[in-house]
Amino acid sequence: MQLKGEERTMDMDGLPSTVESLDYVARRAEQIARGLTDAQLMWKPSPDRFSIRETLWHLRDIDVEAFLPRLQRMLQEERPFLPDVDGARLARERGYNALDISSAVDDLKRGRRTAGKLLQALTAEDLSRGAELEGVGSITLGELLDRWLLHDSEHVVDLEQLCAQLEGSRSGLRGASGALPATLGG
Repeated sequence: MQLKGEERTMDMDGLPSTVESLDYVARRAEQIARGLTDAQLMWKPSPDRFSIRETLWHLRDIDVEAFLPRLQRMLQEERPFLPDVDGARLARERGYNALDISSAVDDLKRGRRTAGKLLQALTAEDLSRGAELEGVGSITLGELLDRWLLHDSEHVVDLEQLCAQLEGSRSGLRGASGALPATLGG
C-alpha cells in the first residue's frame, strides 16, 4: 500500500496492487470491527479525532458517495464534473458512533468488490480518462486511484494507532490522551 506523502502515477503495472490494497482495507476493517466491543469501537482519544467506528463509517461513506461513483462516472462519461464530498460534514450529520458497524463493513466490502471488478477491466487508455474534481481541478482516473490509496493509507494508520492505544489500555498503559475509560480494558 502506498504510504502518506509518496507520489506515484498509476499505470497498468500498479493496478493489481491497487486492487489488493483496496481489498486489504475492507478485510482489515472487518477484522477490527469483529474483535472489539461497542465501547472500544466508540472510544475517541480526543474530541477532535474519529473513533474506530467513525473511521470505518467514514471509509464506507467516502467509498459509496465519492470514490466509487467517481470511478464509474469517469469510465462512463467524457470529462465529468465530480463534486466534492465533505467527509467531516457527513460524520457530524450522520452521527457515526450511533450507527451499526456491521452495515458499514458490509457496504465497504461490497463496494470494494465492485471497484475491484471495474479496475481489473481497465485499459491503459482508461487510466488517462479525465474529469474535473471540485476543489482540485483536472484529474485523470489514474490520479483518482492514487488519491483513493492515499486516503486509505491515512485511515489505516489511524485505525492501527487506535487499536494500539486500546491494546495499551488492556495492558494497563494509557493512550496518548491518558483518558481511556475503564470499560475499554475488558
